[in-house]
Amino acid sequence: MGLWLHLLNFEQRKIEAWALLKDNQIVQTGKERPDAHHTAIEERDLWNAYAAAQCQFEVAQHSGGTIGITEEPHCAMRLTVKRLFDLRPFLAAIAGKPVP
Repeated sequence: MGLWLHLLNFEQRKIEAWALLKDNQIVQTGKERPDAHHTAIEERDLWNAYAAAQCQFEVAQHSGGTIGITEEPHCAMRLTVKRLFDLRPFLAAIAGKPVP
């Protein structure tokens, strides 16, 4: 699980760095209020809250049993890997690469 979480955090930092650059470009034009970085941070926090709630729900389905102990890390890893794949098109777009 640690590797997947580390990779997700790395990719999220790329998005945050891109958002800061985007905000700086917006500030230079003076045409609108920059909020790309704030939005990226908020989106990350909302996803983390969703993942925690989803895993709590899945573990609760097995309350009282021994399998519940293994379900939380399995759920967290599954959701983290899914999130990495969900972010791939956006990360490719901000890197100027063809969308996979």
